Amino acid sequence: SRLENLPNPESSVGSGPNTIDKIFVLSLNELDQYVPAEEDRTRRDWWWLRNVGDNNLSACSVYTDGSVYMRGINIHYKEGGVRPAMWIMLRNNRKSDE
Repeated sequence: SRLENLPNPESSVGSGPNTIDKIFVLSLNELDQYVPAEEDRTRRDWWWLRNVGDNNLSACSVYTDGSVYMRGINIHYKEGGVRPAMWIMLRNNRKSDE
């Protein structure tokens, strides 16, 4: 699927070219669209988002309470985690009753 990599809306730092990926990390826009409630974002550890933070050495992340850290965490930091996402195409194999 084609993924749009938009700049960080607060820092205006670009997130690189658009990509085509089967498994990916959510962007800020996708997070707001598919997991809008902070309580649904909560995890034991914080986790990465696809958007760049304040500079090219940081990435936006979601804190354990579900809030978003827009400034970003240094990409060399070894803690935290990822919540991979993917698109699944469902096929309707049932025949119609025509």
